[in-house]
Amino acid sequence: MALLEIKNISKSYNDVKILDNICLTLDSGEMYIIKGRSGCGKSTLLNICSFLENPDSGELLFENILVGSLSNRERQTVLRNHIGYIFQDYNLFENFSVYENLVVYLLTTTDKNNSQISKDINEKLELVGIADKKNEKVKFLSGGERQRVALARAFLTPKKIIFADEPSANIDDNNIKIIKQCFDEMRKNGTSLLVVTHDNVFDDMADKIYNLERGILKCESLK
Repeated sequence: MALLEIKNISKSYNDVKILDNICLTLDSGEMYIIKGRSGCGKSTLLNICSFLENPDSGELLFENILVGSLSNRERQTVLRNHIGYIFQDYNLFENFSVYENLVVYLLTTTDKNNSQISKDINEKLELVGIADKKNEKVKFLSGGERQRVALARAFLTPKKIIFADEPSANIDDNNIKIIKQCFDEMRKNGTSLLVVTHDNVFDDMADKIYNLERGILKCESLK
């Protein structure tokens, strides 16, 4: 059974078709890359796959359940328990410390006690190599450091799917290496990854590479 199926998805803005009859299937533990020029609809497709936007037409199935048939509460439960998102702008609180950002995330998504929260955060910050920035406010971090905080957040609660929007944008080679190591660890744990990117840094990891052009999604490469 597929983890996520996108069937004949279409989306338009101001009568301009951004996505045209898109079909895509994600399986557990595999990595998928979607490429395309800026503004072609990659992020829109990612948002639809992660329930953040609704398509104009077509179906989205999560573990063979039609997402459109779920109540708002059921949809939120799936999002909270099974889906993670690494945002292009990191989606962090600028005036909070690294630790405080991760505490807020765990308090709103889990029932863990303070002791377990502290233990989990410290472990994940070590994993992504940013434990020394634990008490630093996010607004003082570099782009690569912010991306590693976002990765630590994604690791804090096991997810079935991680969606990543331009995770390698504006960061150096060392941070890209750490991101790739984290993605590889996620896959080993059975997590599926769907990555939108403009470059080739993740190509060697991908099971399938797609190109989105003029609303059409085409598979360009298979492992």
